[in-house]
Amino acid sequence: MAKPGALITETRERLAAWVAVPVIWLGCAGSMVSLPPFEHGFRAQSEPILFTAFAAAGLAALILAGWIGAGGRPSRPALLLALPAFLLTVWLMVSGPQGFAFAHWRLRLLGDPSFGLGALWYAAIGLWVLLGDLVLRQARAGQLALLGAIAVSLPMLGAYVVEYITGTSSGLLVRAFYTWPALFLPIWAAALYKDDGRQGRWLLVAAIAVSLLLLAMSRTATLVGAAAVGAAVALAWPRLRSPSLTWLRHPVMVWVSVAAAALLPLLLISLPALTANQPSLESRRLTWMVVRGALEHEPAMWLRGMGAGAMSGTLAAETLGAGFPVWRLQEWDFLTRDYSNAHNWLLQVLHDGGLPALLLLAWLIAMPLLLARHERRGLALALTVAYWLGLGLWFEHTLSLAFIGITWAALVVPSEPERSKQRQEKPESLGKYRPALAAAGIAGLLLLGGTGLWAAVALERMSAMFNPLVAWFDPKQGVSGPVPPTPVDPRRADVVLADFIKAHGNSLVWRHGPANGQTPDSTWEAQRSAALLGIIAAQISQTTSAQFALASERILADLMQRQELAAYRPPATEALLLWRRVVEQTLLLAPRRNDVALGYLTWTFANGWFDQVRAMTRRLQAIDPNDPIALFFEAGMLSRSGSEADKTQAAALLRRAMLHDLERYFPLDDNFKAQFGPGRK
Repeated sequence: MAKPGALITETRERLAAWVAVPVIWLGCAGSMVSLPPFEHGFRAQSEPILFTAFAAAGLAALILAGWIGAGGRPSRPALLLALPAFLLTVWLMVSGPQGFAFAHWRLRLLGDPSFGLGALWYAAIGLWVLLGDLVLRQARAGQLALLGAIAVSLPMLGAYVVEYITGTSSGLLVRAFYTWPALFLPIWAAALYKDDGRQGRWLLVAAIAVSLLLLAMSRTATLVGAAAVGAAVALAWPRLRSPSLTWLRHPVMVWVSVAAAALLPLLLISLPALTANQPSLESRRLTWMVVRGALEHEPAMWLRGMGAGAMSGTLAAETLGAGFPVWRLQEWDFLTRDYSNAHNWLLQVLHDGGLPALLLLAWLIAMPLLLARHERRGLALALTVAYWLGLGLWFEHTLSLAFIGITWAALVVPSEPERSKQRQEKPESLGKYRPALAAAGIAGLLLLGGTGLWAAVALERMSAMFNPLVAWFDPKQGVSGPVPPTPVDPRRADVVLADFIKAHGNSLVWRHGPANGQTPDSTWEAQRSAALLGIIAAQISQTTSAQFALASERILADLMQRQELAAYRPPATEALLLWRRVVEQTLLLAPRRNDVALGYLTWTFANGWFDQVRAMTRRLQAIDPNDPIALFFEAGMLSRSGSEADKTQAAALLRRAMLHDLERYFPLDDNFKAQFGPGRK
């Protein structure tokens, strides 16, 4: 007969595990909440994923706090696995250019608006590891959690089938986003199968079948290849016990394979010869060059990073660091696809938190392999290799957070005999400190729980506030009346607003282009153009977002330079004043984006506003005395005087501009280069 104490403990563990199962389902439901019925806000599909993920992580933290408060005890492997995730969370909150600056802590915590890759993202991994440790101790609860994780992928497969049959788009996000669970579900199911035997076989079959369908539907070569390599490793591992092959199981070979999986993609995208004919890979190479350029300009970034959530700002501010000609930038799909991620986890973490963050990431990724039970070592290696290969050319998506943490927990959670042995062991030397440690853990979990729920509510409110603005700018909805108020981003950054005005600026250009084929409503268009300029005027002086400043300049340049948009231009004096404010704020936030002044200088020069030209060239030369754009326009003003001395000086300025890479900014013909190129006098 079981002792009362043991019965109470068993009941507590079961109750906590069963309460946690629906939270795991919610955490795994990211792909489902991105479907059209759940669309919300400006980023109508991404935003529901974010606040669902953060809400689920917050609930997970509260369940863990209650469980530990009732006497629950996470296993040692789970604690060791979660530790680097929590340390990485802390480091990302205090690192960055200004340290723990009050103005930036929300952005570091919540991360970028596309994928939420910030401090809370890594905290969620640690929480899912601990919750997985709790749930997977109960065989039935573990099976039900896995069944739910498989089930939430079925609506996505249904949407794919509808697309295929009808030939229409269901409005899904990039298909590769939904493929990430395919790397984790088979490993999660296989780990349970090793414990549950026949009872887990049907779950393993279902997990493999759903994963294969997700991979087939996505048609993403990187993730399909990563999954194939992982499957090969998992299947080959048991066959390496023969004497002639045991050397392949040696720890040195294991870690060499992990290092190769992590570094090989970075090496491949660094080679122009391999990426030249692949636009997607070429974009990744150019992105890598942008990050490398930021490292060269900001050596301190190696130690403290640029801050979590700041990658999109870095990519915007340092675009020219890739060496791509400015007049060909529209050929780079980085600019049209709104990259907010380095597409390589090593680069991303190095950018966000410097070398300390990179070391913590290496520790985090290594722990599942170090802590995995002996019979699961092959599964751990397969997942680690596949995950690194996938993240070498893609990025960490929030909808896979719960899958990551729980699959890692499935690899390291102790078996029942091991747990029984652990319970029978004598108290350790830290036994007298256990109440204090438990209290500290509960306090930390309550803090994370509250933070996760706050993040979910704050992001949902922002999305709800964006809905009226989105509807007002949508020509299909025909909403009239005053402009709805501009939402306040809880990150205290204008990243979402930047994407909003950029999208509507591009839409304005498209509606007046030949591809539209319809006559726009000029009254409606004038109201929307004026509203965009009103948002820009209200925000530009206080924004800290390089993306917002650059998007604002693009809208003004289009309005002032495109003849088809001439009807929507404000008076020239008013427009130039705002345009100059935008350019100067952009140069303040992104001093190496001197190309932002090209449109302003071109328009003012062509229309004879030479005082404005001269003022802007001086602003550029205050940043770089040899700025080729400034030298070019100074030469243009001198050449208009008719004086031979001025013409001689103008020629000297043009030669100087050529020496400082003028050709990056203008497509120059051979005659110009022959006349003013290096070596000419």
